[in-house]
Amino acid sequence: MKNKHSRIWAAVFMSILIAVSTVLTAVGHIDKAQAAEKAVLQISTVSGHRGDEVSVTVSLTSNPGIAGLVFSLTFDNKVLKLVDVKEPANTDDEFIFYEPIIKDDAINDTSINYIGYAFASGKSNITKTGIVYTATFKILDEAAIGTTQLNIAGRNGQDTADVSSIDEKAVPIEITAGSVTVTCEHKHTETVKTAATCTKDGLEVVTCKDCKEVISSTVLKSTGHKYGDWIVDKAVTCTEDGEEYRECSVCHNKITQKIEHKGHVAGTPEVTKEPTCTKEGTRITKCTVCSEVLKTETLAKKEHSWGEWKTTVEPTCQKDGKKESVCSVCGETKSEVIPKSEEYHKYTDYTVTKQATCKEEGTLTAYCTICHNLITKSIPKTDKHVAGTPTVEKEATCTEDGKKVTRCTVCGVVLEEEVIEATGHIYDDGVVTKKATCTEAGVKTYTCTKCHDTKTEAIEALGHDYGEAKITTEPTCTKDGVKSYICKRCGDVKTEVLPATGHTYDEGKITKEPTETEEGMLVRTCTRCGETETIALPKLDKNKVKFETSEGSEFTGVITAGKDNNVILSVIGMNYAVPNGGDVRYVPVRWSFAAANQEIKWNNITDSNYSISLNSAEAGDYKLVVEYKREMYKTLADGTKGWVASDSALAASTYVAETTLKVEEKQSSDDTKEDVKPEDTTKDDNNNNDSEVTEGVKTGDMSVNIAVLMMMLMLMSGTAVIYTGKSGKAR
Repeated sequence: MKNKHSRIWAAVFMSILIAVSTVLTAVGHIDKAQAAEKAVLQISTVSGHRGDEVSVTVSLTSNPGIAGLVFSLTFDNKVLKLVDVKEPANTDDEFIFYEPIIKDDAINDTSINYIGYAFASGKSNITKTGIVYTATFKILDEAAIGTTQLNIAGRNGQDTADVSSIDEKAVPIEITAGSVTVTCEHKHTETVKTAATCTKDGLEVVTCKDCKEVISSTVLKSTGHKYGDWIVDKAVTCTEDGEEYRECSVCHNKITQKIEHKGHVAGTPEVTKEPTCTKEGTRITKCTVCSEVLKTETLAKKEHSWGEWKTTVEPTCQKDGKKESVCSVCGETKSEVIPKSEEYHKYTDYTVTKQATCKEEGTLTAYCTICHNLITKSIPKTDKHVAGTPTVEKEATCTEDGKKVTRCTVCGVVLEEEVIEATGHIYDDGVVTKKATCTEAGVKTYTCTKCHDTKTEAIEALGHDYGEAKITTEPTCTKDGVKSYICKRCGDVKTEVLPATGHTYDEGKITKEPTETEEGMLVRTCTRCGETETIALPKLDKNKVKFETSEGSEFTGVITAGKDNNVILSVIGMNYAVPNGGDVRYVPVRWSFAAANQEIKWNNITDSNYSISLNSAEAGDYKLVVEYKREMYKTLADGTKGWVASDSALAASTYVAETTLKVEEKQSSDDTKEDVKPEDTTKDDNNNNDSEVTEGVKTGDMSVNIAVLMMMLMLMSGTAVIYTGKSGKAR
């Protein structure tokens, strides 16, 4: 009954929207030319195999402002079956696409071939764009391979989509159709293969039997000829080419090639006639294969073996000379001119024609005895100045040096310069210009008696002069005290913290002895404030001996046979670096190490660190037995404190612990464990709240016609309907 009412309401609501859309569209057609922009409705494109579910979106990608929208998405129900329709979650109040309600019978109805959608707003134009809804289809198993179109139509899958604005004007709309492409999975294939030959490629083609599509085409490379060894048909010589061939063992194809002649092989050149100073020689080169003379060379005449040059006429600065040389082989003579040159001048010794001073250079002169040519050279200035009387050229002051200079009386050059050091300030005894206080430094000023320059120096602050300390707050066991000091000059107060004394406990009383299953209890009292402290005494674990290796690492419980294995037995209980009175501990006093089936043989522990050495010649299971005695930290007779077991109650309190150890031939390695930390996970909860929505769905045949007043629609803020149906046209 509920479904029936829902279907009737959906039909009524749909009729309202259609009626409004019809009126708005009719009015809009009257003034269609006034619409400046257009809406764009677009369907997405997808692909999939038979049996797949695919989703397409219907989106409003351009929106100039609309108040009414009616359209249908049509599809081929021989290819696709509707599975679901969903709209996006609401993001604001401007434009709401409502979640459709599709009945199960509509989803399973394969005769449905369109999805209807209607929207109307009674307030204002809506300008939002985005996804209107998402439709999910199943590709039918019997669907044809190829592409099926998804189109936009008007109401009931027919006519065209209607779009209008709030002022009852039609809004132009552009439709972009979508599609679903059904692709083949190529489950049934056949392969056709053409074999390759020596010279031609083969081909292997794989084709789908269902859709006839060529899935792959593979070229099988030609195998190439399989030629044998080369066979010589014609021998090669020094001057003529030879020829050789080889044959393919598969197709018997022959190829031939020329054996190029290598030419003559030249031997070592041979001199047949030696050259001399007056005659040329001869050298020939023969082929080492056929002995043909390949090359004849003329050897140039040898050079004369000239002797040393001998001067026959001496050259001078005015006349050329002559020199001769004779060949030692043929006796021929050659001569050359020795050119005249200035290097052959014969000069006299230099004489001084001008003396040098410290101010000017001097001159030396010589002349050639043949041509009387004159030459001169300079005599450097003398470095012997004539020193004058030193003169003070700058007087020294308090801060600047003076200068005393000695100059040459001939050339005036400075021969010596002496610095007259600055005299420095001569300050008076100074005057206190600012007195020092406890916290601030004073100032003393000094004045130079010559130039009146001043300088200052700091007088150190006097510092506070505190009197004797007074305890203003006494310290207790748990709270700090305060000690105060007062400055005698300025009254400044400083304080010191007196640390809390801490509790001073008595030796305490054992109110409960420890056992193997329960801890004991020691109660001690502070001698100052009376506060009590309860300390747990460790259980007497008789099934475990605590110890470590002498190197300080954890002992694994495995020792090596035939080797001294040094271990340190642990003290059990309150073995503090700074113990308090009444602290209790258990210390090892004797031990035994023997095979598991042997009796105990006690060994006293004498080492102050409780170190023992475990040794066994044979591997096997062994037992380590240790006896402990209880000690208490208490005040001794001489007033000092230490660990003692002097009274009968403590002396009698001992216990024995036992641990099984394994002796092995080889040292075993330590096991390592990895810590595994649980991962933290976080979870975000997203809640979507819909604003006020009026929605309805109509499935099946949209054949109900109900008239409803348009005023009912105008009173509503805005509503939309998505429905499915069967159009009268085959799709």
